[in-house]
Amino acid sequence: MLKWGGVNYLASLGFEQSESAMYQDTEAHVLESDCIQLGYVDGELKGFALYSACVGSLAVELVGIAIDPRYQGNGFGGQLVADYVENKRPTYLTAYTRNPSTVGILNRYNGTFPLNADKELELLAGSMNGAEFVDGVAYHVGRYGQEGLYGVSDPANRNLRGDNISLKERFPELSNPGSALVLASKVIKESEA
Repeated sequence: MLKWGGVNYLASLGFEQSESAMYQDTEAHVLESDCIQLGYVDGELKGFALYSACVGSLAVELVGIAIDPRYQGNGFGGQLVADYVENKRPTYLTAYTRNPSTVGILNRYNGTFPLNADKELELLAGSMNGAEFVDGVAYHVGRYGQEGLYGVSDPANRNLRGDNISLKERFPELSNPGSALVLASKVIKESEA
């Protein structure tokens, strides 16, 4: 049984909004996703991830991920995605994001465009809904509206792990609060398929 209140609560923490302000957005994303994955610790919901087929079912999009702040930064989100990948074995993962943690999670799988130059992944990112290239990087300009989602706590102000450059500095179109980076990663190598 889906603990709806817990899912909405975690989403509201991630976007620093009230649960009532997040309710419609959370509901829409959950209902539109093909799969919701819940992560529990001692019987309490501590995170979730949403997935949907995309690009004609060639890839799976990580539609959203929310982790209780007390469990962020210790690999909980990465483990959720790793469990999904192990069980579902998608060939490609994609995401729209402003969050360096999401970039890091996808980059664990054989590299991620745009961090790694790879024509196959570049084509996949470019085929995502709303994707457009700005200076060789795929973005979804205006994905989050003019105001964006995050305000002062915009994760694009943070660095990738082991890096001293914020996501906004690395990918200048993210200076627009409504823009999202389009990621594409090859999860399964041909030899593993």
